[in-house]
Amino acid sequence: MQFHQFSRRHFLRIFSLILFGSILFNLYMLFYPTGIAQARNIAASVSHRQFYGTGNTSCVSPPANFDPIKASASDLAYYGLPQPPETSGPIFDRWLNAVQHSKHRECHFTSRHLSTPLNPSNGIEYYGTTPNWSGYVVGNGTQPGFNFVEGEWNVPCPNSSKTYWASSAATWIGIGGYNDNNGNLVQGGTEIDASVPPPYDFYMWYENWPIDNMEIATDKPLACKDHMYALVDYNLTYNDESYIYVNDSSNGYYISEHSYYTPDMRYAEWIDERVTCPLSNTTYTKLADFNYVQWHFAYAMPPGQNSSGIGFFTHTQLTMIEKTDNKPLASPTELFSDGASYNDNWSAAGNDNSC
Repeated sequence: MQFHQFSRRHFLRIFSLILFGSILFNLYMLFYPTGIAQARNIAASVSHRQFYGTGNTSCVSPPANFDPIKASASDLAYYGLPQPPETSGPIFDRWLNAVQHSKHRECHFTSRHLSTPLNPSNGIEYYGTTPNWSGYVVGNGTQPGFNFVEGEWNVPCPNSSKTYWASSAATWIGIGGYNDNNGNLVQGGTEIDASVPPPYDFYMWYENWPIDNMEIATDKPLACKDHMYALVDYNLTYNDESYIYVNDSSNGYYISEHSYYTPDMRYAEWIDERVTCPLSNTTYTKLADFNYVQWHFAYAMPPGQNSSGIGFFTHTQLTMIEKTDNKPLASPTELFSDGASYNDNWSAAGNDNSC
């Protein structure tokens, strides 16, 4: 009995010493810079899929005093922010403005099927008219193509009198998916969802097609007229990885994602789309009346070169039509004088495909 009591007192003393030492060590690591850098590097290497669930801390927003000019590459990666595509000039200024407006990182997503790439094996006429895309594509079908694309737009305000229930319209930028038999498309943007009564829902989203579904950010819905900036790159922000970033500079929310998925770099796009019906690659929802989308700073960059607007490259102007009667549903204007801006105008909702 005495031996049992004596052992317990010693055990408690030893346990207290171990606990005290552990607290001191953790405090040391918390304030020691190397410890912080190591923690950030570990967090930055974690797959984006690990922060989908609630309670996971690997999806972190930047602090209030965050300075992207002074931030290291690992700092930017830790907060899911893009690397500057160029070191000076207008494209750098747009990157800086977007990152400075990135205050709150959205971390929760729901999945849904979105896109069908323009694939000639489906019998789609992919030069000039399409059943689901309206906008511009750059590229002449040869490599090296493009490893960076960016664009800005305001979330369109739908006309409720001409927008049918369960119709939709997605606005996005991307690399790949055009005239591409295997559909290697990396894309991100915004969507109008008219499955609810007006004023409808607006969301940010991204997709790696066809390996993943559309991932819709659900933390903070957008608002009509919010100003958006998006970029997609490959082997720039992350080595040998694709990266997608969408920022709402009006409210400070942003999403980002990176993965070991290689897009078809022969093409880059700025598109307004009617959504593909679930479990189908040939039928589509009605097109929500988005009125028009004003596209600005539609730039792309070939690997190792400077970025330029749409007009600098071989480009194709795409009009969305209804397949059954060739009725135009949406079409872009000619490029404006800067070669990097245009309006995409809604014309009709299209047929009811009963998704």
